[in-house]
Parts: sequence; structure tokens; C-alpha cells
Amino acid sequence: MGVAPQQPLFEDGLQQARAPHIPGIVKLAHEALKADPIKGQLIDWEKIQRTAQECVLDSINYAGVSVMDGEVVAAVCALIIDQPVFERKMASVAQFYTKVPGEGEKVIREFLRWARGLRKIKSIVFTLENGADPRIRLLLQRMGLRSEMTTMVEWR
Repeated sequence: MGVAPQQPLFEDGLQQARAPHIPGIVKLAHEALKADPIKGQLIDWEKIQRTAQECVLDSINYAGVSVMDGEVVAAVCALIIDQPVFERKMASVAQFYTKVPGEGEKVIREFLRWARGLRKIKSIVFTLENGADPRIRLLLQRMGLRSEMTTMVEWR
């Protein structure tokens, strides 16, 4: 008697993240941060776990994933927070990463569709590190985002 093949944990495709996706989202964050480290900064892995949980489990926030062969291969997570000085909310992307070309574009498009459809969200903020793949900037520009503000940072 043979062993039945194990069913994948998730169905393939684009989907709103649920609690079982959190480990896959955290794994992607680990890969992203290790691929593009910031000199002198220590990664707080517990914060990454908490942020993923907050984005997935708190219904005001956003977490979307792309699944292939039962594995999370791309994710966008955003916190919906008050704008510092303006009315309404902003969607601040806390994580974006993809391991599979083309899947990142899909999860970003779905996130933007969601965020643009909510009246309470007045701005969408997608911060890119200096070492980020330049194609991400071009992709975001094609999707209607603009580079409006320069962020000056002092890493200590």
C-alpha cells in the first residue's frame, strides 16, 4: 500500500493572505533583507514576524500573496495608518518581495487595486532602499506611482 501524495498547503494563484501564509511571508522577508542588507543595522526577526501578523490578521491592513506549487513566492504587506499631517489614511508598504519574475507585478497590481478602491486611503507609500532592483521603480512608475519625496536617512 503506497502513501498518498501530500496535498499542497495552499492553492496556487493570487490571494489575500491568511494566517497560514504568515510563515511564507516571513521567509520572503528574511530572503529580501539578507539579499540587500543595510550596513550597521541589525535585523529584528521578531518585529518582522509581528509586522507580518499585523498585516495579515488586522483587517484594516493589507497582505497579499502569490502562491506557486503550494509555496508563497511573492508578497506585498501594507500598514494602513494615519497620515502625519493630513486627513485620512495612508497605505505604507512594509514588505514587498518576489522570488519569481512576474509574480511581484501581480501582487503589486492587486494591492494598488485594493488601496485605490478605498476612500479612506488618501496616499500610497512604497519606500525603496538605495540597493533595490531599479526595475521596481520603473514598474511602480508604470503603475502610476511617482517619486514625490526624497527621504534622508542617517543610519546609526
